[in-house]
Amino acid sequence: MAYFPHSQVIKYEEACGEDGDVCSSEKSTIDSDIIGTNAAQRTEQHAPDGCCSNSNQATEESASNTQKSDTNSLLGSYITKEYELLNLVLSHLPLGDLNAASQVCRTWCSAAVSVRRGRTHPHWLLWCGDQRQKISEQSCRIKSVKFAEAEFPYLAFREHVYSEPSLALMFASHTVFGARVMCTYKCSCPAVTAGQNNEEDGHQHRVWEYVRAELQPTCPLICLRGYGIVGTLPDLTVTVELENSRAYSVLLLPDMPGVTVRTFQLDTNQVNKLQKSNLQSLNVEVMEQLTGIPTGESVQCLLLFCREALLLVPAIIHLVSSLQNRQEETMAVAGGIINDVGGLNDGVPIMVGVTFSGEGVCVASTILGRGVATEMEVDKAMQELKAHTVSSYSSSVGLMFACVGRGRHHYQGKRNVESAAFRKHFPKTPLLGYFGNGEIGFKLLPDVTDKKKLLDGPTRGNKRKRTGTPVILHSYTTIMVHLAFTGSKASSHTHR
Repeated sequence: MAYFPHSQVIKYEEACGEDGDVCSSEKSTIDSDIIGTNAAQRTEQHAPDGCCSNSNQATEESASNTQKSDTNSLLGSYITKEYELLNLVLSHLPLGDLNAASQVCRTWCSAAVSVRRGRTHPHWLLWCGDQRQKISEQSCRIKSVKFAEAEFPYLAFREHVYSEPSLALMFASHTVFGARVMCTYKCSCPAVTAGQNNEEDGHQHRVWEYVRAELQPTCPLICLRGYGIVGTLPDLTVTVELENSRAYSVLLLPDMPGVTVRTFQLDTNQVNKLQKSNLQSLNVEVMEQLTGIPTGESVQCLLLFCREALLLVPAIIHLVSSLQNRQEETMAVAGGIINDVGGLNDGVPIMVGVTFSGEGVCVASTILGRGVATEMEVDKAMQELKAHTVSSYSSSVGLMFACVGRGRHHYQGKRNVESAAFRKHFPKTPLLGYFGNGEIGFKLLPDVTDKKKLLDGPTRGNKRKRTGTPVILHSYTTIMVHLAFTGSKASSHTHR
């Protein structure tokens, strides 16, 4: 993984030394970057041309560097001996720095593993290349420095991602999805990261490939192409609807207690099987074979994204109905029509699904219909959604799937009406999504019991099983989903 630049290199032997011994063939120093220097120092890799100094300056700098090295060595030795202090220091590091710190010695590796296992909160990223939006500098958190599009995933992961992602859901505008950008540094090049090229610069890749380079090989990436995107800055200060802008947002979900996340994708042959079958023939064995969801596993939420939707309405209805018929509890359904999908290893499927199961997840969803056209009406809908969610869950995310005909065009030129209403009622919940050509889903507002202190966690919603198949494909609507996560049981992630 391309976690750290060339300026931060820690030499280590093939086998680590004893506890507390730095893994190095020489007397190495622990870069101050490991214990949290600022972003500008971390990303400085190349000195400007023409920068040189005289011999006296070089001598002074050498002496200063030696003194700093001695200080850092003493500090590193002290921290290593004090295990509780070491855990405290490492607990403040982003994932990239934490992974680098784990290679210092056995003690640091053990502490880093412990810290990493305790991180189960989702993360999210936002990038915008539109000068009118003024989001880029805030996202990078580095002033007066301009980075290429290809560099942002690399910087964002180093600064804002703390948990190891097990699923990356990316929303990219059509101008970003199809564009290819030039690599600036080898450390962020997807070809170099994948071991395909170690020498040449100047590779061009799609933006989602740079995000892919920052993930573990076992972490699936689903990049959905829309006309615009919805995103939230990592510090929750800004939530925006970026219509027809050069932008993308990424939701990063780690393994979470009590939550099972599964992904599946269906090709043309599998979709045709759904299309031509009836509900009676789509028994539990067939559905398990198609989706990989074990029989008996109750799905709390299904995110479904399809291409060529007008031709696939029967297939969508058959898939949702068959999954629902396997369980007693009503599942939430949300998603929409996508122009294209990237990031998957098995080509470009017709359908892509993400399911959330387990006692550690509670979900509510609502639909803003064509008649909802004022700020007051949107606010009322968000109040209703808020009333049917739980506030005592440890973390939550919001998803917004809107028709391209809504946004500012639907609200007399005013931007961010729907995202602002969501943020008003869910100020600590990030909102991500996209604008597309159609929406999939239905309204599901469960009755919830929100108790602050329960030994086994908050009570989940009591959702009765639906009778009949509701209208599932919509136009000129916005589907809002609130996913809350908590629990104490073991979590898992599988990719089909």
